[in-house]
Amino acid sequence: MKRSILLLLFCSAFARIYALPELPTKPYSRQDTIVAIQALFADKRSSGKTFTMVGGCYVAASVFALPILGVGGITTGFGIIRQIRFRRHREEVLLNEYQLGNALPKRIQRRLKASHFD
Repeated sequence: MKRSILLLLFCSAFARIYALPELPTKPYSRQDTIVAIQALFADKRSSGKTFTMVGGCYVAASVFALPILGVGGITTGFGIIRQIRFRRHREEVLLNEYQLGNALPKRIQRRLKASHFD
């Protein structure tokens, strides 16, 4: 009993010493958010193209080695799905809704990082 109380006190003191400070959050304007959304969609589209091209090379190489077909198919599929999910039409619809005052979907809010705002 005494050990657990001592351990609890030690852990709470240790947690206070090494607690992370509260970082101030920088408020972003609507224009900053629009630019960040455009950067997010551009990044995702370009990485989708890269995945599709690399996967296509693996699929083409599968003519000589059959086991590579699975890797190429998965990579190509992942790239195509990413390109579809972040296509320009969806970006335009999302930006139009945001400019009209609607909130961003949670899936977009989660993906926006500080690097997109720079």
